[in-house]
Amino acid sequence: MIAFRDFRSTTPGSPLSDGLDAALVAANEWLERTAIRPINIETIAEVQGRMSVEHVDRGVRVWYEIGAAR
Repeated sequence: MIAFRDFRSTTPGSPLSDGLDAALVAANEWLERTAIRPINIETIAEVQGRMSVEHVDRGVRVWYEIGAAR
């Protein structure tokens, strides 16, 4: 089976502003601590606000395999 875990950080301002650093550090620490080998890693972004951008949730999604293969 496969699963994923999101690591996000909130950045005020533009969707182009940097906000991945904290999420990437958290993902790397989790991978090192758990010894999980990722299948795939994606960037994620969610803009919240109406006429102007109020804040942007950015981060990484780590896909990984769980359980033993049969």
